[in-house]
Amino acid sequence: MDIKNLTRGFPVQEFFSRMEKAQAMMHEKKLDAILLSTQANIFYFTGFLSQFWKSPTRPWFVILPAEGKPIAVIPSIGKSGMQQTWLDEIYTWDSPNPIDDGVSLLSQTLTACCKKYNNIGLPLGVESFIQMPYNNFKKIKKSMPNVKFIDVALELYKIRAIKSSREIKKIQQAC
Repeated sequence: MDIKNLTRGFPVQEFFSRMEKAQAMMHEKKLDAILLSTQANIFYFTGFLSQFWKSPTRPWFVILPAEGKPIAVIPSIGKSGMQQTWLDEIYTWDSPNPIDDGVSLLSQTLTACCKKYNNIGLPLGVESFIQMPYNNFKKIKKSMPNVKFIDVALELYKIRAIKSSREIKKIQQAC
């Protein structure tokens, strides 16, 4: 069985479908990308699950571009695990790096995604948090002065709340 065709028990088509819903929302809201930094959102769009989430000191990022597949920007220790998902673009940095813990790599990757609107979605509202030091987020914003970060917490919630038939079957099996 090819892992690239099956991720966490879901066929890759399940993740394509999730991306299509997110990308439709991005086009409506005029977003170039969405930045994800939490385990639940990254798992939902990639299937990536790791014990590394237990470490609150390592930031992990996935960018959902308005076109194409998600892009991972992660510590190098997670590369082999992320390669087991359906993602093709995986950028890494050596972590820990107190001087630049992925900030410049993430800024470069986000900048490359900003081709049309200069708007990046980020879950900022209800039941949201950014899994990185606040000062690092300030550095990212400073490195992208023309980019606006827009809250998409409710939009992502709505996408994730409507379950596919595959998700429903998994929930029924778990129950």
